[in-house]
Amino acid sequence: MNSFAPINLCRSVAMVCFLALAATAAASVTADDTAKVLAGLPPSPSSPLAPVASGATCQQQYPKLGQMWEKFEQRQLSRARAWADRELPAVRRESPVLYYTFSGPDILYAHAFFPDCRTYVLCGLEPVGRVPDLESIGPDRLGPALSRFYASLKNFLALSFFKTKDMGSDFRNMDLPGTTPVLMTFLARLGKTVRSVELVVLDRDGNESPLTGTNVSGESTTPGVKIVFDSGPGSPEQVVYYFTADISNKGLAKNPGFANFCRKLEPGAGFAKAASYLMHGSAFSATRDFLLERCKYILQDDTAIPASVYNEREWNVRPYGRYVRTIDEFRGHFQKDLAKIYASAERVPLDFGVGYYYRVDECNMILAARGDASVPTAASPVAISAPAPTPPDDPSVVVADAEPAPSPQPAAIVVAAAQQTAEAKQPRKKLIELEAEELRIRKDPALDKKQRMEKLREVWKLQLEVMGKKAA
Repeated sequence: MNSFAPINLCRSVAMVCFLALAATAAASVTADDTAKVLAGLPPSPSSPLAPVASGATCQQQYPKLGQMWEKFEQRQLSRARAWADRELPAVRRESPVLYYTFSGPDILYAHAFFPDCRTYVLCGLEPVGRVPDLESIGPDRLGPALSRFYASLKNFLALSFFKTKDMGSDFRNMDLPGTTPVLMTFLARLGKTVRSVELVVLDRDGNESPLTGTNVSGESTTPGVKIVFDSGPGSPEQVVYYFTADISNKGLAKNPGFANFCRKLEPGAGFAKAASYLMHGSAFSATRDFLLERCKYILQDDTAIPASVYNEREWNVRPYGRYVRTIDEFRGHFQKDLAKIYASAERVPLDFGVGYYYRVDECNMILAARGDASVPTAASPVAISAPAPTPPDDPSVVVADAEPAPSPQPAAIVVAAAQQTAEAKQPRKKLIELEAEELRIRKDPALDKKQRMEKLREVWKLQLEVMGKKAA
């Protein structure tokens, strides 16, 4: 009887070890659980982070993000998504990759406009950071870390762009550093499942490899993060890359790894907003030329590639929203070529703001199609002619010089007019009347600034109602 004791003891020890290992594996923290806790959402019940998420520290901080997100989703993201569903279905079908330059960690608008891309390539000067170890951050540090983290997201969720002057400090949060936690948070809030997060580096030839202790980023490498996600069981996997890269001409000459990586991918679509007009000058001409070379379609606001370049390169352009000014910080970048496009073409109004133009009435976007690729006909039933720019009441606002009626545009700027239907004629007439009323209000010398803005808001609200949309 005793002869069997060692065998039974060994079996018992082995079973205990097996169960311990199984319990450890079952209780491991996943990238998805980390993303959910960062986003103020409950992780899986068995996750070691479940007590962290339900603790007083997180519960005190979560309402801040929840309130900001609810407003952002209602006023911005849902409207951008609905607009893109109407206007971009044909473009999406031909865009397996999205190249989003000067993006920072903005996967939100990239996904809203192009939700089906297999690969998203984002870049900026902000550091990559790392996946935070939320288990090891004590409550005394986690509360301040989350508070600062959510504060760093506040401007973006309110304005739709990250302020350059703030990002240097915002993304150097000791416990939640860099763009990686931001990307994970945004993906979780979009309802995605984060399957994996991997820090990577690119060599000068654009070859990707995992970050290790021997290839830590230096002058000859480009640091990045690769996040694999999906929309739930059975849905295809998608990948978002973010690279810390200087994409100026000098930066790419010094280290071409990012550009060479992109050239290994399929051609796709380009996207840019709040791009500080960098591609208007010669210092970023290489990035501008890369987008024109690799992208069949480019969706952007006026801060990205100038309209004059599209004219020279024979691209077709379709305008959306309004173009009447630049923000004060970039007052020298008003484009007469773009103003002519808006003045001579029928445009589709926008009911959301984006980039520097976060107010609905100021937002402009264009969709450009390369060569013989036609700009898709708008699905929106209503399109209206843009009024010629008129001097605003605020003298700090820059507008175009008075111009004679433009002659027909050359074939290089073929603006696809919206198809008019019998159902659209009456709303179009009403919108034109409202445009005229808006111009009258702007010119009325009897109104002070406050009165003028009140009347303008009433007109803008009516315009949205005519389009069958609700004002924010």
